Amino acid sequence: APTEDLPPLPQMPAGDSLKWRGTPSIEDYDLREYRPGDPLRSIHWKLSSKHDSLVVREPVKTGLPQAAVIVDLFGDGDRLDQVLGRLWTVSQALLGREIPHTIVWMDRDQVQRQEAVASQAQLLAAMADLLSCPAPTQPPTVPLDLSRLGQAPRVHVTLGEEDAP
Repeated sequence: APTEDLPPLPQMPAGDSLKWRGTPSIEDYDLREYRPGDPLRSIHWKLSSKHDSLVVREPVKTGLPQAAVIVDLFGDGDRLDQVLGRLWTVSQALLGREIPHTIVWMDRDQVQRQEAVASQAQLLAAMADLLSCPAPTQPPTVPLDLSRLGQAPRVHVTLGEEDAP
């Protein structure tokens, strides 16, 4: 998708550093299910043996500014293709600026889904997750709960104003 057609990206406050400050401790990790492509060294073997499935430690970059990318994931194949193309471009632009972000959408069961993206590998995993379930043809009837995103800058990825009534 051409970048000039995309919504403006969040601006970073001056002086914010996007680098780790010190070495992350054990409390600086979230746990999630293993996804293909995750490094073996990130597997939490002790918890994995208790849960009978692989559990991965994912570093949390606390103190970093983070953006939220909200995606309208519904419609026919052509619409979905355009929306996913715009999402890819926005996420790539944010990663190019070293801005970690969260992708938020509603899946077919009207349940909110989120994926943290701070690297190219995480973006690919998020896109695989997005593409793993069929998308509904109609917009969700339940609005997204954006309260958990706090004050993070938000980018809403949709087809654009050209489709507004």
